[in-house]
Amino acid sequence: MNLPSWLDRKTPGALVSVALEDNGLSVVLARQSAGRCQVARHFSLAIPAARIESAPEDAGRLLGEALQTHGITEKRCVVRLPLAWAMGAPVEMPALSGPDLADFLELRAEKEFGLTPGRAVLAHHPFTLADGASRATLVGVSTQRIESVTRLLQAAGQRPLSLCLGLGNCPYLEETRDVAALRICPAGSGLDLILTVGPNRVTFRHLDGVGSAEHDCGISADTLVREIRLTLGRLPAELRAACRALRFHGPEALISRLYQESASRLRELGWESVERAAYRPVEAEDGALPFAAEAAVEAACRTLSGIRAPLEFLPPRESAWDKFQQRYAGGRRKQLALAAAAIALLIALPAFLQSRQLNSLEARWKAISPKVATLEKVQEDIRRFRPWFDNTSPSLQILDEVTRAFPEDGVIWAKTIELKPGAIFTCTGLARNNQAIMDTLETLRRNPAVTELKVRSVRGENPVQFSFQFTWKHEADT
Repeated sequence: MNLPSWLDRKTPGALVSVALEDNGLSVVLARQSAGRCQVARHFSLAIPAARIESAPEDAGRLLGEALQTHGITEKRCVVRLPLAWAMGAPVEMPALSGPDLADFLELRAEKEFGLTPGRAVLAHHPFTLADGASRATLVGVSTQRIESVTRLLQAAGQRPLSLCLGLGNCPYLEETRDVAALRICPAGSGLDLILTVGPNRVTFRHLDGVGSAEHDCGISADTLVREIRLTLGRLPAELRAACRALRFHGPEALISRLYQESASRLRELGWESVERAAYRPVEAEDGALPFAAEAAVEAACRTLSGIRAPLEFLPPRESAWDKFQQRYAGGRRKQLALAAAAIALLIALPAFLQSRQLNSLEARWKAISPKVATLEKVQEDIRRFRPWFDNTSPSLQILDEVTRAFPEDGVIWAKTIELKPGAIFTCTGLARNNQAIMDTLETLRRNPAVTELKVRSVRGENPVQFSFQFTWKHEADT
């Protein structure tokens, strides 16, 4: 997906860069000076990505207030989306272009991610392997999440130039084409696993942790080894066979323990090279930047340098006038003549159409007026006797409301649903954590038709087994 045309025409001299993560966001004001990208100001906010999804306007107001507090007045911005929001897979790249390529990518996204067209914004990054095979990294981000980010920026008073996906803060673009490695990079409170072949990011996964932006990610060596094996198992055979190197990236505080505890075990499993990559922090005027802010700096410097993001999710803005010009491109006189003809047509056509439409409507009314009188009498009878009948389906209404209360990201799911006499609803299921259960119960409590909501049981950890019950209050009972 290409950047908007207005970004191509002029590269900004300064912009705000925002990096989203599961445990907060980092903000950087970057300027282009003497061909170099410099960080003028930076700060972080404890606004997790989940809050941006649930309440983007509130999060946007907090971001706008923080920008004012730090004296940042620049309105142009770029946003680096978290890897945890995206789904990615390597796909074969056919010799297609234009609408045919878009249709092919939608079909592959439906197969790889289980997403129907319209539910995700797709982007792809083509590359060529050492054997000459054409491949592409296909990535999808939920349309709802893209809309949440757009609403966040609108509430903060920012104008987006780019919504890009960051694939790790790892300096591995210098690798040769035939080097395949699995990169382990800290991201938010977890880790990103990124498979690279030379400078190309082929596929990725995000692992949730229990740490913070300043401390250990909290992922154990056993968990890392298991997830690495799962990641390789999902790869095509040729990529799985080529990937025999592991690289740990990031500062000592975030990655050192994990590397020390897992390196020997990974070598025993057959990895030919397990190394700790050198790390050099990014320097700002007031010292070294926090690691979480480096993602925002990378996105800012790329945009200030006029380099397109490999995976871009901001659709180009194309006005109706741009479409008109593309269709009727020509000399200046031709454009002026077309404009004059269009103005004359716009003035005369509405009056003509209105006259024709009025005459047609009057003739139709004379023909149907007797039937209208009969239908009005029938409607009056329907309104009189409607309270005696109920064509609704209370059971389906209850199931629909409960379904809406459950989030779509798969952190909680129902196993059994039981509707007892007296409109008593009982639900049992599993969840990844207690917070997902509490969010679902809170959504149900806000429904005026849900009464006497109570939790019957909650036990276990990841998954958490739960059971709750409530009484459905019909509209006729209010």
